[in-house]
Amino acid sequence: MAPYIVCFVLTCTTTFISSYYKKHGRRVEFCFFSLISILLPCLLAALRANTVGTDMLIYGERLFNNSLKTSFYDFVINRDNEWLYYFLVYISSHVFEDIRFQYFFIELLTFAPIYLTLMRDKESNRYAWLGLWVYFFWLFPYSLNLMRQSIAISIIFWAFKYVEHKCLKKYVICVLIASMFHVTALIGIIIYPLYYIVTYSKENIDNRYSLSDNKNVRFWRIAKKYGRYIPWLVAALAVVLLFQYSQLVSILNYFDSESFGTYYENMSHKTSLPIIRNYVLIALPIFALYLLNRKYYENSDKQLRACFTFSLISVILYQAAMISSQTYRISLYLHIFWPLFIAKYIAKTKSAKTRFLYICLVMILSVLFWYIFFVKSGWCEIIPYVMR
Repeated sequence: MAPYIVCFVLTCTTTFISSYYKKHGRRVEFCFFSLISILLPCLLAALRANTVGTDMLIYGERLFNNSLKTSFYDFVINRDNEWLYYFLVYISSHVFEDIRFQYFFIELLTFAPIYLTLMRDKESNRYAWLGLWVYFFWLFPYSLNLMRQSIAISIIFWAFKYVEHKCLKKYVICVLIASMFHVTALIGIIIYPLYYIVTYSKENIDNRYSLSDNKNVRFWRIAKKYGRYIPWLVAALAVVLLFQYSQLVSILNYFDSESFGTYYENMSHKTSLPIIRNYVLIALPIFALYLLNRKYYENSDKQLRACFTFSLISVILYQAAMISSQTYRISLYLHIFWPLFIAKYIAKTKSAKTRFLYICLVMILSVLFWYIFFVKSGWCEIIPYVMR
């Protein structure tokens, strides 16, 4: 496990340094340390053995070997979907003929968009290192396992700027590109309307629509009125799923006993429910601290409000993975907003003492999450780290 810790600490340190140079306008130093920050996790991913990551043998070794024996048309063009991932595998295997380069480029396409997105915000990029700390201990292991989807998730996360700037066409193009790596990325389209439902204010409504435009005004005022209750509704559903899961499965069993009953038994046998409960308990202190000062944070930054809602929804979808594995995959597209939420949340905290305590809490909870999920329970099968 030591290679992970060393890589994570070094990357967060160089990210802290690069954000310092960015703040003071020293572009050369900023680019140099940013390059180091991006390359470190890419090298960690490239040098791993084929035993590190659940899907390595299928979407790593097997595809690499098949690409060397197959024509470009049969391997890339003659497919129903996800052409860009197979194109990446084909090009990397034929140009370099070493699978380590394939893993390097996969991680580069995964990590670089996340790094650039966290560094993009002028106000919170000084805490981009903390956002990466959260990413490494909560989400990085998935990039060593769900390689196709991890690239798609990163593209959706990077494209979030188009949501904020109301560039629907550009955002849709990014979603389509992401879906060419993994088809589940199409779910990312819901982020666009959800963002505006959560963040729209009365002033936006009155400025955008005339009083005679009754239908539009009515719609957005309803969205504003009830949109603020979305986080509370999600929290209530999360509690129901967490503590009344067996009763919920009994109800679902009534409609489809074979599907839900069998899945529940299989997942319960793997002790996934206690693990998911631990996830909620780890996330709960962070949500509680935010909600205690919710009015201040929401009034100061609507992007923070959206990231909080996305993170909260990811919790309930993570729990719903007990019912369907697809909800677990969908949750990752919202789970990726955790690092940005944490970075912005800490940046908005005025008191230096409170900020320090929050940082310590986030770092400790992140390490605890890593230990419970990836070390003790063996999710993604990344422990121990073995070099090729």
